[in-house]
Amino acid sequence: MSAALWIAWVMFRRAMVVRVSGGIAAFGPPAVVLLLLLAPSTGADGLSGAKIEAIGVERTWSSFIEASVQISSVALPLAGGILVAWWFGRELDDGMFPMLFARAVPRRSIAAARLVMVFAWGAVVTVLSLAATLAAGALLGLEDAAGLVPAAWTFTVAALLTLAILPVVALATSVFRSTTAGFGVLIGIVVVTQLGIAFGLDAWMPLAVPSLLAGIAGADAAAIVAWPHVLLLLTLGTACAAGTIWWWARARVR
Repeated sequence: MSAALWIAWVMFRRAMVVRVSGGIAAFGPPAVVLLLLLAPSTGADGLSGAKIEAIGVERTWSSFIEASVQISSVALPLAGGILVAWWFGRELDDGMFPMLFARAVPRRSIAAARLVMVFAWGAVVTVLSLAATLAAGALLGLEDAAGLVPAAWTFTVAALLTLAILPVVALATSVFRSTTAGFGVLIGIVVVTQLGIAFGLDAWMPLAVPSLLAGIAGADAAAIVAWPHVLLLLTLGTACAAGTIWWWARARVR
């Protein structure tokens, strides 16, 4: 497994898609909220004023962090999903998958190592995004410091739970042997999640748990998220991760 991790790390750190997707997911959400608050507004009817009112952001720590995590709840799975689809589909798209059979490293170890890299990427992105959000808030001189810690905790938990969605994309990319299929499933996840929230399926829809916890459907919807819902999401993510490893171990050349 150590050899598989080393190979995955060397490939991972050299890939431009890793840096681009990570940069977008980490710095995009706080940058958007910061620019909205700094943008000149022509009053309540102004464009930036309307956008600020739409996402409910105020010049307080709790509001600023909540707005950032709401954007992150969409940006992180999108950026991470694109990364995962590329990461697990590169050999399948290029016709290089048979070359993996000639390696001394078992294919199940290769798949497991790639999942570890994805989760490590997500953890680093979460830390960087939170740090960028805090730095942006300090730049604005936000008020209500008492709400900082609870909001930061919600930010961290929601972002890390989002990572449980990514093995779904990895499994789809592998089973359908196509990066494009992974992209399609990723878009489907985003659409189905938003539709599920709109139709009131709420926290019993596992893929919607991170978004709900982030407050994308309001404080009342976030309040209903409980441990059973989180465990359901983690079970789905674990099952898809195990399924991905199993597929890579048993896949045959076509």
